[in-house]
Amino acid sequence: MFGAAAALAAWQVVPDSIGVLPGMLLGMIAGIMASVPVLLVLTSILGGFELIVLSMQVGMFAGMTGAMTSSVQWSGVAGQGVIVGLLVQMLLHVADRSLSGDV
Repeated sequence: MFGAAAALAAWQVVPDSIGVLPGMLLGMIAGIMASVPVLLVLTSILGGFELIVLSMQVGMFAGMTGAMTSSVQWSGVAGQGVIVGLLVQMLLHVADRSLSGDV
């Protein structure tokens, strides 16, 4: 959900005529801002400590990719955001396992 919301928000907010670097920066900002409402809803269910790192990382990366996407269909952008969100979550779990080891 974080990835889809961030990618769609950045896709809507960032214009296509802007350059690559400003587009990526604006996409990160839009992605993080779009992740905050989803974070507020899910924090009461899952807890904020588990979600804050994930939501901010997914918001940044999905926002960057959503801002750089020139697709005209919202479902393609949302799917791309979901894929980015799953990849970031997988990488965070791998990093956590390598740091803390098997429990």
